[in-house]
Amino acid sequence: MTPYRLIILENAEAEFKREIEYSASFWGKRHAAHYARALRAVVKEIAVAPFASPLREDCGQGVRMRRYKGNMVAYRVYKEIKTIEIIGFPSVHRMVQYDNGNGN
Repeated sequence: MTPYRLIILENAEAEFKREIEYSASFWGKRHAAHYARALRAVVKEIAVAPFASPLREDCGQGVRMRRYKGNMVAYRVYKEIKTIEIIGFPSVHRMVQYDNGNGN
């Protein structure tokens, strides 16, 4: 199967960086580097099998979530253009809701 094209939103990239910075401050730089590589590998897996994760309409319209340890990868799939939009990397320890792209 051909992977979907990935788009990581600016807010999602900033959230990813904050999570890795937190990891570095709590567990050290080596652990944080490993965690960052592993979380990015999960994103690549999503590109190959985007429908493997269930819809989480409670988190926003069309949102799917894939867990990796203490984080989720939140994303939307646009099947018609074979694109995945990564919208966040929330911690599993907080509630998340993403808008539907219309400010809602």
